[in-house]
Amino acid sequence: MSLNLPNTFQKLFGPTPKIAQSVAEAWEMQSVFDTPSGWIDFSQSDVCVEFFCVCGATGHIDSKLPELVTCSDCDRHYFINGHIQLIEVITTDNPPYIGN
Repeated sequence: MSLNLPNTFQKLFGPTPKIAQSVAEAWEMQSVFDTPSGWIDFSQSDVCVEFFCVCGATGHIDSKLPELVTCSDCDRHYFINGHIQLIEVITTDNPPYIGN
């Protein structure tokens, strides 16, 4: 399915997507954020992934070990980076999970 929005990928992720020759190279290229940041351990539970391709298509997968995802529109393959950026929120009405 396509978003049909101009430059959706660029608005979300910047002008130049990273491209690796192999999964091993992709592991080395992962974005690692300065603190605050985190890491998703994909091996312990189901993960729901919404993804946006450079071709404009969007997709969704549910998996226990989602290392790679393939766009159904253009057949590009993507490595899923487990590093996440944490964004501080000053005020919230939602009860947060308490990390230890």
